[in-house]
Amino acid sequence: MKITLLAVGSKMPRWVDDAFADYSKRFGRDIQFELKEIKPEKRGGGVTAEKGMAAECARIEAAIPPRSKLIVLDERGQDWTSVRLASEMKTW
Repeated sequence: MKITLLAVGSKMPRWVDDAFADYSKRFGRDIQFELKEIKPEKRGGGVTAEKGMAAECARIEAAIPPRSKLIVLDERGQDWTSVRLASEMKTW
């Protein structure tokens, strides 16, 4: 299985790199884990928040590998435990 984590931002803070490295080890050799940084849209200069988010959305959609199962992390979404996520991943 291959997992691609898409994140809007560039030059991620060290804690992101550390967490990514830690999770890469936890997944083991059966799972390829990749982090793709999506270039954020510049703010200001007549670019509204709505236009900026639309541009970032297009970049995210372009970065999604073909035939992917899409999981979106959002604070308003369902609260899954690690056990539930692992169980769902087994079915994928």
